[in-house]
Amino acid sequence: MSAGNKKLTPRQRMINLMYIVLLAMLALNVSNEVLKGFDLVGGSLRRSTENAEKENAALYANLKEQLESNPTKVQAWYDRAMQVKAMSDSLCSYAAELSLAIARETDGADADPNNIKNKENLEAAGHIMLAPATGQGRILFERINSFRERILKFVEDPREAAIVASNLSTDVPQSPDNVGKKWEEYMFESMPAIAAVTMLTKLQNDAIINVAMYAKMMCIYSKKTSIILLKGFLIQCQRRIMRPHMLRVSINPRSVSAEVRRNAYTLRPM
Repeated sequence: MSAGNKKLTPRQRMINLMYIVLLAMLALNVSNEVLKGFDLVGGSLRRSTENAEKENAALYANLKEQLESNPTKVQAWYDRAMQVKAMSDSLCSYAAELSLAIARETDGADADPNNIKNKENLEAAGHIMLAPATGQGRILFERINSFRERILKFVEDPREAAIVASNLSTDVPQSPDNVGKKWEEYMFESMPAIAAVTMLTKLQNDAIINVAMYAKMMCIYSKKTSIILLKGFLIQCQRRIMRPHMLRVSINPRSVSAEVRRNAYTLRPM
């Protein structure tokens, strides 16, 4: 008899039933207060992300203005900022897709990731992120690592680099419960749907905040470049003015009045 047609033994049925009961008990142990806390944190992260996006838009608009006024010197900074923005947009879009997939696995096709109804669902996140053939957890892990390493190549300030590395870390905390666990298992195994979506929202927030930090740096560097160029121009002008041989004055004595000729003087070096 094939394995697909094999009937379950009473013992196997009892084991399956106990597993279902265990899942129900785990769901009950996730208190409403905890689930409500994830909701509050998620809402706060979304507001923070929206504010960061507005700030980013203003920063990039400022950088664009600098580019238009001085393309020769600002173009390099602008291109680097746009590369970082494109990387961040890609990671954020992927995280948003995962949040929607978990929400739909939890609440159905019309689900809203920002308003999950079955918050305590312990299987949806694992199904989307950890399924053997289709799980997205390992892909997310690799994309976070790739984003972190690429953005760090653009960050020269050690303090800023440390912040980026910390915000986008994929290290699994060391504890007896985490021994042998992969990052995606640590993040999404037996995780309530609302908690998984909140963590993905935090990832989006971290990526956008890092872009805001980098855009600020690019604005500062491009302005410093312009200031240095301006100072250099002024220094060159000052040097030329202080060199008498650089001044050329051609006056036809016949074209000026006698009064001017009487009061005329010669400019000499000091």
